[in-house]
Amino acid sequence: MLQLRVHARGVHVVQAEALLAPTSGQVAWAATEAAGGPRRQAMVFQRPVMLRRSALANVSYALKAASIPWPERDARARAALEHVGLLQLADHPARVLSGGEQQRLALARIMYRDADIWILDEPTSGLGAEATRKLSELIRKLRKRYTIVMIGHEGHEEVEGTTGEAPESIILIETADEVETLEVPDPDRVAFITQTTLSVDETADVIAALRSKFPGIVSSKSDDICYATTNRQIAVKQLARECELVLVIGSTNSSNSNRLVEVAREHGADSHLIDNHAQVEEAWLEGVETVGITSGASAPEELVERLVELFRERGAEEVSELRTVHEDVRFMLPKEIRAEVAARS
Repeated sequence: MLQLRVHARGVHVVQAEALLAPTSGQVAWAATEAAGGPRRQAMVFQRPVMLRRSALANVSYALKAASIPWPERDARARAALEHVGLLQLADHPARVLSGGEQQRLALARIMYRDADIWILDEPTSGLGAEATRKLSELIRKLRKRYTIVMIGHEGHEEVEGTTGEAPESIILIETADEVETLEVPDPDRVAFITQTTLSVDETADVIAALRSKFPGIVSSKSDDICYATTNRQIAVKQLARECELVLVIGSTNSSNSNRLVEVAREHGADSHLIDNHAQVEEAWLEGVETVGITSGASAPEELVERLVELFRERGAEEVSELRTVHEDVRFMLPKEIRAEVAARS
């Protein structure tokens, strides 16, 4: 006789010996009986399938399939590996891990998918005594989740999209001062991600404060701030030292464009944000001999070229390009498209 009731609160674990419907009794889902049970379910089989990639990539792939956006996906994946004790093996091929490690990796793949229930099909079957002990201890701790701290600006599209994926698990902060009063359910289980268009300097202060308060905090291995944003901020610091005025082409709701204006001003130049060449005001140019021009990460190049042409028409004698960083980042086409292109050639 089976009587199993899964209550509405928290994540519940069922260690199942079979997936067959019970011959008698019932399984009732307290939160969603009318809907026929929870819609978000995850399962770990006796012998989980390991993808031909690293342990970290295995977890990241599962989160991608659950539509978790980057960079939150990478932060969640690392937090999950930390949770199951495999972070030190993040770059190891999953298929060479031991049986117990593979089972823990399989658990890591489902931990941060926001499932209502996890079904574990005899997860310790065939494991040695030590591996069984570690896995059993891990299963008892499964309800403990990481709190994800996102550094960003409230109302920004990227922030709204990311926090919307798991509003119950993500806390948004903007400044280092907010870290002092930040409270989380478990200080030993905290991860952070950043809005990609924030200032490098600004996030550095906040991250330092987070690491000081939560020594065990985990994060994405790579910098969440996009390379274009970082490189432009480096260039503007140099540009501001050589020019009296720095004009930044970008949208008023662009965090990285507004920050470029702030960086220029912090380093001694007057600076203004404009949509295009038509917004340049004569008053800005009075007494100015050298003007610097830059743009936000997503501003079209043609807007920059048109602004340069405006100053040529006004008699600018010398136009030069300031290079501070060599950009060698490559964006690969999806595997399917590359295969199709290769087949046509």
